[in-house]
Amino acid sequence: MLLVKCDVQRYLLNVNMNLDSQIWLELSFLPGVYLAGVYIPPDDSRFYDQGIVANISAQIKCKKHVIILGDFNARTGKPKLSNKRGEEYDYINISDNTLNTPGKRLLNMCTDNSLVIANHLNYNNRSLGGNLSFKKGNVWISELDLCLAHEDLLPMIEDVKVRQEVGGSDHAPLCISLGIEKSNILTPFLLDRAKNLGQTYTWPLANHDKLPRTQPSRKVNMVNFNNFMANNPHQHYQSLI
Repeated sequence: MLLVKCDVQRYLLNVNMNLDSQIWLELSFLPGVYLAGVYIPPDDSRFYDQGIVANISAQIKCKKHVIILGDFNARTGKPKLSNKRGEEYDYINISDNTLNTPGKRLLNMCTDNSLVIANHLNYNNRSLGGNLSFKKGNVWISELDLCLAHEDLLPMIEDVKVRQEVGGSDHAPLCISLGIEKSNILTPFLLDRAKNLGQTYTWPLANHDKLPRTQPSRKVNMVNFNNFMANNPHQHYQSLI
C-alpha cells in the first residue's frame, strides 16, 4: 500500500506496485531519480525468497539513481562502504553493532551498485541520524530499517530519523529529508528541459503587443502577458505559453 499526502499526489509518476515486496515511483520535480519502499522477510521466515533480493538488485541496476527505504531485516553493524575514489565512508553513533548474514548480503549489494547506507552517515559536514528501529516488547533491540542511496544522490539527503516515539508497531518509522537543489544529478535533466523554454527578451512596454507575433509557433496567453508586462516594466521576460 502507498499513502501520499494530497499536495504530493500530483507529482507522482510511474508508480509501480506490481513487484513483490517493493514499490517504485518517480516525482516530477526529481527527474532521473527513483524512489522505492521495500520489505525483505527474515531469512528464517517461510515468506523469504531469494528471488525478492534478486529482483530488487535488478531494479537497482536498471534504474541506477535510486533512494530506497525499507525493512531489510539485515543488521549491517558499522558499514564498510567506500566511494568511487576508494575512500571509506564514516559512520557514527551506531547502537546496533551486529553484522549478520543478511547484512553482509546487503553490503555486497551496496558495493555492487554504488549505494550507500545513509543511517548514521557522517558526510559533507553533516551527521545523518538513525537509531534502533525494531523492538521486542518494549525493548528496542536492532536497526533493521535503512535508507540506501546512490552515492551521487548523497548531497540531497539532509537528514535521516528513526521515530521511536511513534507507536502502533514493533518497527519505528524511518523518515528522510531531501534538499533537491543540492544534487548535480539533476543538471542534465534540467538543461534538457530548458530547450522547451521560450526566448528571453528585453521589450519596451509600449511595444509589448508585438511580442506574440515573434512567437508564431506558440500560443501566448495575452491576458497573463499584459498583466505581467504592466506590473513589471523594463525587465527581462519569458514568453508566457
